[in-house]
Amino acid sequence: MAIIRYTNRDPARSIIMAANHRIVDANENLIQLRDVDCVAMVTGAIVGAMNGLHAFPPEWVENAISANRRVYGFNIEQNAREFYRAVYG
Repeated sequence: MAIIRYTNRDPARSIIMAANHRIVDANENLIQLRDVDCVAMVTGAIVGAMNGLHAFPPEWVENAISANRRVYGFNIEQNAREFYRAVYG
């Protein structure tokens, strides 16, 4: 939530910041990378819910849709729209 607030709810900046989260010492030397894939995923889900799909870079959306179709065999965009209709009518 702090990242989302810091970036003024910008989806791309929020996810990139979350994915690059790391622990450094006082001299900015890398000590350890954090568990960034989970942090970036949760950040993306929250900022996406706040802003909607149109706020993401179009190529990110297309890449996610095609990757899910290729890897899992389903259209994630269609599933999301059907879920929305089921919940909100």
